[in-house]
Amino acid sequence: MNNEMPGVECVRHRGPSRFRRSSLFALFALFAFLSGLPGSGAIAATYLQQPEPYAWIDASAHTRVTWAFSQCTGGGAAADDDITAEIPLGFTFMFGTVNYTTARIMTNGRVQFGNNFCGYGTQVQSPRTYPYPYPHASLSRTMRVYGADLIDNGPSRISYASTGAAPNRRFVVTWDRTPEWGANGSRFDLQLVIEEAGNFVYQFGASNNTSGGKAQIGWQLTTADWELVSFANIGALAGTAVRFYKPGTAPNPGGFNAFDSTTGVGAISGSIQTRVAGLPFSLDLVALNATRTGLLTNFAGSVTLELVDSSNDSGALDPMTGCRSSWTLLQAVPGTLSFTPANLGRITVPAITVASARRNLRARVQWVPPSGPAVVGCSSDNFSVRPASFSVPVASDADWQSAGTTRVLDNTAASGGVVHAAGRPFSLSFSARDAGGATLSGYDGTPVLSFTGCALPSPCAGASALSLSAPLTVSGGIASTATATYAEAGAFTAFAQDTTFTAVDAGDGTPLAQRTIQSAAATIGRFVPERWVLAVATAPEFAPGQGTACTGAASSNFTWLGQPLQWRTAPVLTATAQGAAGNTMQQASGALFKLAPAALALSWNSNAPAGAAFSATGQTVTVSAGAAPGTGTIAFGAGAVFGFARPLAPVAPFNAVVALTVQVADASEAAVAGNGTIASVPNLVVDGGGAGIAFEGGNAAGANLQTYGRLQLSSAHGDSRRELIVPYETQAWSGTAWYRNQRDSCLQPPPNVLAMSNWGGGLAACNVSVTSIGRVTRGQGLIRLSAPVAAAIGGLDLTMRLAAPAGQTCIAGATQAAASAGLAWLLGPWTSAPDYSSDPGARATFGRHRVSNLIRRELF
Repeated sequence: MNNEMPGVECVRHRGPSRFRRSSLFALFALFAFLSGLPGSGAIAATYLQQPEPYAWIDASAHTRVTWAFSQCTGGGAAADDDITAEIPLGFTFMFGTVNYTTARIMTNGRVQFGNNFCGYGTQVQSPRTYPYPYPHASLSRTMRVYGADLIDNGPSRISYASTGAAPNRRFVVTWDRTPEWGANGSRFDLQLVIEEAGNFVYQFGASNNTSGGKAQIGWQLTTADWELVSFANIGALAGTAVRFYKPGTAPNPGGFNAFDSTTGVGAISGSIQTRVAGLPFSLDLVALNATRTGLLTNFAGSVTLELVDSSNDSGALDPMTGCRSSWTLLQAVPGTLSFTPANLGRITVPAITVASARRNLRARVQWVPPSGPAVVGCSSDNFSVRPASFSVPVASDADWQSAGTTRVLDNTAASGGVVHAAGRPFSLSFSARDAGGATLSGYDGTPVLSFTGCALPSPCAGASALSLSAPLTVSGGIASTATATYAEAGAFTAFAQDTTFTAVDAGDGTPLAQRTIQSAAATIGRFVPERWVLAVATAPEFAPGQGTACTGAASSNFTWLGQPLQWRTAPVLTATAQGAAGNTMQQASGALFKLAPAALALSWNSNAPAGAAFSATGQTVTVSAGAAPGTGTIAFGAGAVFGFARPLAPVAPFNAVVALTVQVADASEAAVAGNGTIASVPNLVVDGGGAGIAFEGGNAAGANLQTYGRLQLSSAHGDSRRELIVPYETQAWSGTAWYRNQRDSCLQPPPNVLAMSNWGGGLAACNVSVTSIGRVTRGQGLIRLSAPVAAAIGGLDLTMRLAAPAGQTCIAGATQAAASAGLAWLLGPWTSAPDYSSDPGARATFGRHRVSNLIRRELF
């Protein structure tokens, strides 16, 4: 339309404004209240204003207006600068100090009471400006939701409706998709709501202000009593609302908050620290002013308080309420929660009890005004409700190597009682409990079992927190595991703890102790080695039967089959107490080191041929704690006797390969049902790396040779006036024949082993004595007999007693019993053929050489 009004500079009364300047929450940040633009009411403005939660009312079923241009005063244009007839409100509304039951709707964003002035809408300028700015004598008793030059054409739909029930009825006027005159593509969605309680609300939907104009928003009762809303531009108001109310009456709160009752006086925000399930607590609720910058100290009304689960943040945060749609109701706090002016905007709600454990809660406060949408506020701080405690952890097992619940593991005695293998799984469980001791089935935290120290030994001698593993799972408020392990010996103390369940309170000043869920300490034990691991500390070595001491050459070392062997160097072993993971148990020492000689089993094996079995007798062992924690020393006594049996028939020589297997079967804890025997894993085989236990001189050099032997005496004849030499040999069986054993340079029987018998001729008993028996050299030795007494002529039988003593011998002219040479491994078949079980014998004879006859013959 053509604008017939002259250009007018918009002048506003500059009396003190009641509207407060604020940095609003995000939803109202676009309202620039008192932001430098003039826009204030009269000195005693009837209405104040505050932001209002945006709650657009669906007007699709409302009554479309009918224009009554003929009733306009002050000029105008049909459907452009037009007005309706008086429309019943449906209730009585006091505007200022006058009650009205009807109102007129004017196209250009106004509702008018007892006023039918229309006028024109636009001044021709760019950007556009608009005539009749407040205050204006023709616009008293009007409300201006947006005073632009709007026209009801095209897609526009301007409508009205009376809604609700007394005393909360409302009269709603809606400009839906209404364009501005002459501004192609423009569009405005506006809504003006008049409330039976005496307030009114402007709501702003989408807009497209193509003309660039900026119209007024406000109201006017008289030219001395009016108010404007300052704003940046109409487009920025989309999704916002503003409420107008009378001073002296409590305006609607801009929101609510909740926090701990200990929060300081005058606060509008604060923290809610961790609470305990089943333990009553209090919260303070505050009503906030329109800009949420302070308390609404004169607020009066009843509110509801709800606790919501705020762990799901998938919903968008509503900047007006501080709530998310994804937060779900946990419980409503019962009782009437009423604000009165005497409360100055803050009340205390006592005895709130949450029966369950919750990680993330917020308080949600709601007030339903007499008309209009509910005012909701969620606490700015979230909080946890934790279990009051954990029950004392209980450890158990099925047996000493398996998890289960058959036996309780709480043994702190160094001997006896239930034990469990270190490193083997055991079971553990405890429950989350409320203040009354009931299990909290809803607890779903991630507790840990915290190692605190050792009960046995005390203090710890190697155990630490790293020795304990307890991966817990939680179900139904019970934390448990069947895979807990402890790597050390003895017993330990531990408690259950969870510091993460209350993580939402970590930054709000809640002390760690208040946030921590904990149990009393439990004592868990006793743990023992899962196995013993044996190792050779000192390698053993046999002394060959015929050794270096007499031969002087290691290459000559060997042993007659049947000849006893002894240790040149007895073995020394280490026994290490280990857990199932292979760790050395540092605390398996002192009273907890229980390995005894009786736990050791020794077994021997060799490459002995049939009939020549290897044997070991007299082997003793001692066990003592080792120098290193968790270890022991196993020392073998040096007095053991070993050897290969000598069969009655010769066998071929062989190089001995002897191995010792040491097995541990520690039954020191096995007396209690479910306990077990601690074994060596694996058993230790001492076999010189497969070549057998070493023999002095070296197995590679043949020092481990085992050969079947015999001793042979040769008969001798000599001059009765001289001593007689009787040869003897140590012989070895090659497997096919006998040969003088040239490796033997050790044998030297004593003289008293040569039995003398069957004296004959001119020889009487003891006419001849054994002078000496010489050491063999390369398998050959000599027996010396004295010349017969008085050069008697005769003979006697000689028998070397290799096994059992028997008969008589003569030493230095005196008769004595013949002793044993202890050389049973050199017996032969001399009188026992085919068995090699008899002593060797020979005949010694004494006569005269016929030298004179020889001479005589030479003389002939």
